[in-house]
Amino acid sequence: MDEQGKGRASILWAIGALLTVVGLGLFVNLRDNSARLGALEDAGKAFLKARASGEGTDVCSRMTRIAQSELAAGQGKDSCPQAVEALIAP
Repeated sequence: MDEQGKGRASILWAIGALLTVVGLGLFVNLRDNSARLGALEDAGKAFLKARASGEGTDVCSRMTRIAQSELAAGQGKDSCPQAVEALIAP
């Protein structure tokens, strides 16, 4: 795996770990409220669907501004959508 591939893999692992920690924290806090948990599940599914589509604008709209900036900087891109597209590109 080349350096760029290792960098992409590292960023994807970091995003995955962050989403897992956030998801678990939210789950613990919301487990007794099924309506809120349903909304969280829907948001998670929407994020993953957007990511799978490769549509950078849709993915970034589901991220915080800080996460968008960090992703763009980590990929050396000017914007979050460009960074998402770079991550997904073969």
